Amino acid sequence: MDHQEQLKKRKEDHIRIVLEREVTGKMTTGLEAYRFVPLALPEIDFASISLGTSFSPSGKKMKTPFLINSMTGGTLHGERINRNLAIPSPSLAMVQRVDCD
Repeated sequence: MDHQEQLKKRKEDHIRIVLEREVTGKMTTGLEAYRFVPLALPEIDFASISLGTSFSPSGKKMKTPFLINSMTGGTLHGERINRNLAIPSPSLAMVQRVDCD
């Protein structure tokens, strides 16, 4: 089995594992160590708040600072996953990163 075939098999295995098993990571954000006190801000005009940003180096404008990083390319299941991830991207002005090995 050459390198490309090994890589494709490994990606297919990863997809199969997360679809068929309960998988959880051990890393956290660390935020579970904090408790935030709710503070309502009724005087704020939420319509005037923008989450927009630009994505370097292209300078592409985004409505939200979210990036979909697709790492499943190169397999049939991966293509379907990436297509489904791309569905909300344009309406939310999100960027989807796609690379193929």
